[in-house]
Amino acid sequence: MVSSGAESLGFLLIRGLAVGVMHIVSVFAMMLGLVIARRFKAVRLASMIGALSLSMLFHGMYNLLVSEPGITSAIGYAMPLATAVILLSVYRHLQTAE
Repeated sequence: MVSSGAESLGFLLIRGLAVGVMHIVSVFAMMLGLVIARRFKAVRLASMIGALSLSMLFHGMYNLLVSEPGITSAIGYAMPLATAVILLSVYRHLQTAE
């Protein structure tokens, strides 16, 4: 991160925190896919492959957005937090549906 044109320590902290949240969201999406796979046995393989694909797509989109400076970086840094809120609400909905 330091060699890719970091302007300041603040930028490095924001990027580091966003990367941490992004990885947590990716793992949480995988976990949610496995929970869905356990619940609906008919689509077990499809939900596991879908969760893995969603996680890889999310990671790739984040990397592409933060690689360019400007508004795309801001969107990339906000995307993991917004996705974490959405996944948390889906997880809570699945817990109450049991």
